[in-house]
Amino acid sequence: MAYPAGFDKELALFLGRCCIETYTQLKYNGCCNVPEGFRRKAAFKAVPVLVPEWFGYMIESADAVVIAFRGSLANPDWLANAAVFQVTYPYTPLELKTHAGFTGIYSSCRKQIMDALQCVSTEKQLYITGHSLGGALAILCALDIAVNTSFRHPVMYSFGSPRVGDQRFAYLYNVVVSDSFRIVIGGDVVATLPPVALTPPLSKEAWYFEHVKSELRLEQQGGRLPDNHLMEGYLKALVQLDAAANE
Repeated sequence: MAYPAGFDKELALFLGRCCIETYTQLKYNGCCNVPEGFRRKAAFKAVPVLVPEWFGYMIESADAVVIAFRGSLANPDWLANAAVFQVTYPYTPLELKTHAGFTGIYSSCRKQIMDALQCVSTEKQLYITGHSLGGALAILCALDIAVNTSFRHPVMYSFGSPRVGDQRFAYLYNVVVSDSFRIVIGGDVVATLPPVALTPPLSKEAWYFEHVKSELRLEQQGGRLPDNHLMEGYLKALVQLDAAANE
């Protein structure tokens, strides 16, 4: 299999395990496991609908920083996913359109993330990751950080991310976030949403969505949605990818 230029399988596995811990964080009210050599820098809440929920964390080592976002796990998250109309992405001066539900969640935790980053050396490599809805948040965050902070070269790995914004958003993202890897299992329907084009009821206008770069497609893990979408399935597929590469 040909991998996208710059793709690192071991890094993908590490960041995938970081994504697993975002679900642990929600289950245990903010507590999660921190990888050896790292310490927790911040934990943040976001608001999908009315009530704040744990949505991710930032960890730091001697030479790296990781921001990880979780995916949907409760009814308010699904309501935010369904808010598929587009809004203006507010963190660049350009007229970019993004998914309203994803953008609202990211905006509700942005200050926490930016405040924590102010206490981190920009000499450290910044990695941003997320699964499902968390992948969409990671994409929104990566562009924001690349444009508006001194961390000019964040590395983004997402797992099973839906589409986030229109063609103009994807174009700017692809230019600014040079190290970006969107990992997708074949058969993961979440990664096919929202559709490329949507026409709102009673409207002649359409909303357009386009994936950001760079896709790495993994083998389908089964016929059921959980097999092909859960983060555990992504880790399994990545392990199989490693084994195949080493044969």
